[in-house]
Amino acid sequence: MSRLIVIEGIDGSGKTTIAKKLVDYLLERGYKAYYTYEPSDSPFIEFFKKIKDVIERDPLIDALVMTLDRAYHVKYEIEPYISRGYIVVSDRYYHSTVAYQGAMGLDVNWIINLNKYFRKPDLAIYLDVSIETALRRISGRRSVWPEYEQRDFLLRVKEIYQRLIEDGELIRVDAERSFENVLNDVINLVNKILT
Repeated sequence: MSRLIVIEGIDGSGKTTIAKKLVDYLLERGYKAYYTYEPSDSPFIEFFKKIKDVIERDPLIDALVMTLDRAYHVKYEIEPYISRGYIVVSDRYYHSTVAYQGAMGLDVNWIINLNKYFRKPDLAIYLDVSIETALRRISGRRSVWPEYEQRDFLLRVKEIYQRLIEDGELIRVDAERSFENVLNDVINLVNKILT
C-alpha cells in the first residue's frame, strides 16, 4: 500500500501541521506512514544554509541546490520507505521549486523538465490561503528562509501554484477554514487513493 502524498502551500498555509496530523491519522488506522519534508537535512542544504547569506542569490543556483537536495532525499529517504510499503507524506516536493524559483524569475517549464525524473506523487494537495493570512500566521517566528516570505514574492509564488492546479498537478484545498475542516478535506482526498 505504498503511496507518495505531497502537501504544498506557502509558509503559513498549515501544511506542516496538516502533514503531521495526516501521518497520525494513517498510523492510527494501521497503515505504515512516514512524515518527511523539503528542503531536507541533506548535506547540500546544510552547506547552502551556511553560504546563502554571503553569496549573491541566483534563481538558477537555488533551483539546482533544491533539486540536488531532492535527488538525495528521494534516493535515501523517500524511495527506501516506499519500497518497504510505507505511505510517505512529504511536506513540500518539486512543486515548491517550480513555484518559488519560478517566482524568482527562472523559466517554469525548465524547472518542471529538470524535475521530471522524480517519482510523481500519487496525490499532491495545495493548501490555499491568502497572503495576508500566511503573513499573519508566520509573523514573529524565526525563519531559515525569510527571503521567500515577502508579500510581492509570495503573490508570484501563488500565481505559479495556481497554474499547477489548473494543469492538474495539484488539488486545491481551502485552508482559510478551521483546522478540522481542512484536515477532513485532506483525509477524504487521501482515503480516495487508498481504497
